[in-house]
Amino acid sequence: MPKNTLLETILFKLISICLVCAVFSTTLVQADTLDFTSESRTSVGLAIYNENLALVNDSYTARLPTGQSTLNFSAVSPLINHASAVLHPMPETLHVMEQYFRDAMTPEGILANSVGQMVSLVTTHPVSGEQTQQRARVLSVNGGIILEIDGAYETNLAGRRIVYDQLPQGVFNPTLSIGVDSTIGGWSDLALSYLTGGLSWQADYVVQLNSARDSIQLRAMASINNHSGVDFQAAHIELIAGSVNRVQANIKARRELAMTASMDSGPSVGPVSLADLYLYTLARPVDLANNSARQVMLFEAREVPVEQTYQLDGQANVYYSPNVPEQKLGVDSFIEFSNNPDQGLGMPMPAGVVRVYAQPRKQMRNLRFIGEDRLGHTPANKVLRLKIGKAFDLGGTRKQIAYRRLPVEAPFRHHSEAQIQVELSNAKPEPVVVQVQENFSGEWALVDGPEPIDVDAHSGRWDLLVPALGKATLNLTVRVKR
Repeated sequence: MPKNTLLETILFKLISICLVCAVFSTTLVQADTLDFTSESRTSVGLAIYNENLALVNDSYTARLPTGQSTLNFSAVSPLINHASAVLHPMPETLHVMEQYFRDAMTPEGILANSVGQMVSLVTTHPVSGEQTQQRARVLSVNGGIILEIDGAYETNLAGRRIVYDQLPQGVFNPTLSIGVDSTIGGWSDLALSYLTGGLSWQADYVVQLNSARDSIQLRAMASINNHSGVDFQAAHIELIAGSVNRVQANIKARRELAMTASMDSGPSVGPVSLADLYLYTLARPVDLANNSARQVMLFEAREVPVEQTYQLDGQANVYYSPNVPEQKLGVDSFIEFSNNPDQGLGMPMPAGVVRVYAQPRKQMRNLRFIGEDRLGHTPANKVLRLKIGKAFDLGGTRKQIAYRRLPVEAPFRHHSEAQIQVELSNAKPEPVVVQVQENFSGEWALVDGPEPIDVDAHSGRWDLLVPALGKATLNLTVRVKR
């Protein structure tokens, strides 16, 4: 055999052996795949914020192989912020190499993932209902479908529907995949944490005013909404009150969702201060089904002393314009109580709507709804004042008695003096104190009239005692500049 031919044969065999070894080696280092579903979770924790945001903490136990592997988490929310996902704890023997997110597929996505595959085209006869099938290969879906049928090419389905032999992996569930490299294999406890939209909560308060109008029973409920696209079973829930700074709003829910409600998870533990936020931990695990709302108890207080107050709000235009017609104004009704331990409260109260019910008479058991107000985040030891409506038996008028313009003083452009009269009537069988709140849109000074109970730069308050079944009058002369 010639030397060249022998050399070529030897080289050919060496190359073949190397290729086989390379293929074998590639097979050996091919990454294993581990699937983590909702059934794989050992526990789930939720830290839910007021602002359509939650931190999900899913815990798993898995046996990791030595070397590279891909961890597929299919129990994540479709509204996940996948850039926020963190796998932990991370021992020195485990390293994250990459992670990527694949959303659940739409019909268009299934078709796009079937390019190059064979499908069946089904036609239904409009009269007989008989169905016929044709085999076709999907060539392209870029800007429209292109099909190969029996060696010919078509670009129109023409009333036919597509039947797939098989569906691509991950069609129904969004999946977060994390590529890891483990230097030591074995059982490991892992937690996946990520931020998601679709979860939020708000406080809802129910206040029951007793028949004597001197105390209330207050119940605070947390209304939790789950529109995240995933169920959370036996979730350990923390509710966080307050606002967090965010770079951009989270993903909005993609469709309108029905809601159901239940109340059975027990009172919360807390609250606990968390930097400039407050955290309420629910005492028992809660099932949060997707597309549902659930109410859980935060706290309650009984026999909290309250005071009913009344206020008449003024309008600034009567001090700045001549010939202002007489104004008829309603008197607002409020209830006030203190958020402190002596009153049975004394804890941070998250923002929410307060609905007030009253018992008409002591012997009557049925409650009546008498009004509602919105409460902001309220710290401990602060007086709460809730507006519940207009007082039926109280009325007021405000009229301008006199008005004159005064020389303008720099830097102001307007200077005037007005005399006004506020008259209040009381149809109740007992006297009532009405807080008359006069508002000014610039600097002001009292020229004549009783001294106010409280003042600030743009308002003053006078307490006017209105006798039972009678009237009372307040006369003020005020100079204003703006």
